[in-house]
Amino acid sequence: MRDDPQFWLWLSFLLLFLAGSSFFVWAWIGTSLLLSWFSGWRQLACRYRASQPPTGERFRMPSLAMRWGTAYHGSAYLSADSDGLFLSAISLLRAGHPPLFIPWSDITFSRERRWRADGVSLRFAQAPDISLHIHTESATKAFANGPLRLDA
Repeated sequence: MRDDPQFWLWLSFLLLFLAGSSFFVWAWIGTSLLLSWFSGWRQLACRYRASQPPTGERFRMPSLAMRWGTAYHGSAYLSADSDGLFLSAISLLRAGHPPLFIPWSDITFSRERRWRADGVSLRFAQAPDISLHIHTESATKAFANGPLRLDA
């Protein structure tokens, strides 16, 4: 069996596949962790990690911009209720992106225009250097169940 060249060929393909798969998984996890650090999600998680699931309707955000030009295009969910704002990432980005709950009392907002799109910029009392920019239409839908009201 060990003298069979076909055995060694299949074994080398199997080992190459396992090594490549392992590299891909670790690269994905590393990229997700780096993204959470660059965007500020990690800093928000230190102060606002959610202890329970969201109660309001979840909305998948088409675009959500954070610190240093990082953006989550279709990979983050937002939910609001009378107590605060819930923010979570899709499961593929869960490494480094725990769900967040930010009480309304810690949120200030302003209207801004970025890249020719009107939006709402949120700032947080316990992480003042982190901002979250959401397009106005998405924010209006997501905040419908919370105390923050926006006109589209």
